Amino acid sequence: MNQNDINRIFTEKVTELIAQGFQINPATMSGSQGEYGKVDLRKGSEIIRVLLDSASDFHHGLDCLHLIVGRCTDKIRMNTMDRLGNTIWNNHLEIIFEIKFAKIADNFFTDVDSGIQMREKNFQRWKVKQMPERRDLSEAFKSIALRYVQKQPRMKTCKLSDIERVTRVNWSSWGRTTHNLRGYEIVARGKTFFIKAPRQDY
Repeated sequence: MNQNDINRIFTEKVTELIAQGFQINPATMSGSQGEYGKVDLRKGSEIIRVLLDSASDFHHGLDCLHLIVGRCTDKIRMNTMDRLGNTIWNNHLEIIFEIKFAKIADNFFTDVDSGIQMREKNFQRWKVKQMPERRDLSEAFKSIALRYVQKQPRMKTCKLSDIERVTRVNWSSWGRTTHNLRGYEIVARGKTFFIKAPRQDY
């Protein structure tokens, strides 16, 4: 679904009201409350607004468009072009119909449930691509680590079987792991040793 599809649905809602005998009512359409667009239609003393507004689903991290058809509940001076006194507040509307469109790309929208599912899939893919801050290395690295450990105080008799693990540790920045090596962590005989990598300036 793209912007043209949303425009079509918006137009259909306006057309349906016109078919029911409503007329466009410019007197209440001046000013903006930050919405994308609105059309007010009147029949007798009843005013219906077709509204396209932004809406955010902070819980799921979605940007949405909110299409509302709502009945005016504000006191309006009929048959008068009063910009100050004839304001219909969007948050006062008695909602007759509403639908939300979740924005997935610049010109691609879907329903909210599908948007939540797609965002979750993208998040899981992103997690897979992220390099972990700590990564245990293979058995081959224990032989290299042994030479370092045997040079440490009271560790000269350390054996290969005493090396419990060798872990690569990367730098992290603002909660994200970088590709820059921080050093290697070696655990042997219950003791932990850390070999710092030379610091690189970028």
